[in-house]
Amino acid sequence: MIKPDKNMTIFTIKKYFFLMVIFFSGVHIFCQDFYRVLEVKNNRMYGNDIIALQQKLISYGFNEIDEADGYYGPLTEGAIKTLQYFLGFDQDGKVSGKLWESIFNDSNKNLIRNINTVSKYKIEDFEKVTESRMGYSTEGGYFDKYLLNNKVKKIDLVLFGEMGKAEYYFYYLDDTYYFLVIKDYRYHMPETDAELEGYDSFYDYLFSEENLKKTKIEYSAYLKNGNQFHGILEGSLVQTDFDINGLIYLLEHSND
Repeated sequence: MIKPDKNMTIFTIKKYFFLMVIFFSGVHIFCQDFYRVLEVKNNRMYGNDIIALQQKLISYGFNEIDEADGYYGPLTEGAIKTLQYFLGFDQDGKVSGKLWESIFNDSNKNLIRNINTVSKYKIEDFEKVTESRMGYSTEGGYFDKYLLNNKVKKIDLVLFGEMGKAEYYFYYLDDTYYFLVIKDYRYHMPETDAELEGYDSFYDYLFSEENLKKTKIEYSAYLKNGNQFHGILEGSLVQTDFDINGLIYLLEHSND
């Protein structure tokens, strides 16, 4: 009876153990599954998951990334912040599990490509038309309309109130498809008269750099596609009761 070579047996066990380590560590290397939050750090994060992310973003048209080098730096973060802005995420530049899922979801392919298109608009190349909308809020308002070949590409609407202001940003792909991003500001109100010391007026205090740091800002995003109007919350289209028709009426009719 031939006895097994003890050294050969040990070698075989080590060989298979090594192959198993390579296989299981390779799960994170070669798959597109999310397994860690990506963000800019002093020591740049690196990995094949970042390469996969960068390749996906480039395929959507975010060519400012230049190349998929595997390092999570400012260029990749900039593209991520753009997506967060339009997809209803906090703009912290971090890739969470939900954002990763939105980016790699093939059903979002056209949505993200359209986001890339409107985010690249250069308003300096557009004709600008400004109109007052003083009668629609307590402190007035206005909007800037940007046109290219007589077609609206972007509208910035600002309405001022006693407690804050609202900014509405329309990004048009065409007449029936556009994104709407709303920034709702709630001013920090003084709690004592001492806070107003050193300012010429109440409004100087409200709009001071120090006070604006305390101002609460809420973001919301929407998509108009044909006859459909939805909210966008963390990458998903959701039902909304926002009165888009009322907002469009405000844009089309002066109440000064």
